[in-house]
Amino acid sequence: MHFIDKLKNQVTQTVASVKRDMSHLLVDDSTRDERMNICNSCEFLFTPTMQCKKCGCFVKAKTKVAQFSCPIKKWDSVTL
Repeated sequence: MHFIDKLKNQVTQTVASVKRDMSHLLVDDSTRDERMNICNSCEFLFTPTMQCKKCGCFVKAKTKVAQFSCPIKKWDSVTL
């Protein structure tokens, strides 16, 4: 196996492990989609980078995490 193939395999395994370890922290697809719809229509979304102008977060990541909430109260955190 070549170095690049070994590296790709290691990265793939690491990402899969992180996803498994974090799965209990993430909202379901429906909640994520609802949050993203709200952010996509928000006047504070900077679309070139998909960042919130209020808190600076990357909304595609933030909308997936249950404990996070919108800084201007457009959506709340959830308890899983």
